[in-house]
Amino acid sequence: PPPSDQKIQSAEAVATVVNYLNSLTGAQYKTTSKTTAGMISARLAQGWTVDDIKLIIAHKTHAWLNDPKMRQYLRPETLFAPAHFESYLNAARMDLQKPQTQNQHNGKITSDPCDTISRASRFAERFAEQYAAGGTV
Repeated sequence: PPPSDQKIQSAEAVATVVNYLNSLTGAQYKTTSKTTAGMISARLAQGWTVDDIKLIIAHKTHAWLNDPKMRQYLRPETLFAPAHFESYLNAARMDLQKPQTQNQHNGKITSDPCDTISRASRFAERFAEQYAAGGTV
């Protein structure tokens, strides 16, 4: 595609990713931030996809959102950093392949990562609907 088309596609991809991050975490990152856009664009230029990035966001949101020490790391600088990106993606993919297992300590069934990501997506949809309607989450 011509350079102007590539810029438009990149801006759309950045907006998709940032809006997804905001919808899952309740954050308000800007799609126009040069740092955020640069990190997302760099991962896409390396051959990763928007779906890869969204998988990391959903996976880390599930793991960190309710952890007061880790919640602060649900940010572009951490999630999309080249030093972390591939290992975060591999961890998310491995969790998707794991069947439900019994916890050795208390016999409870642990949550299925596919279900977790599905719940995170449903949460994102609900959040977006309520936010658009001017309501609270």
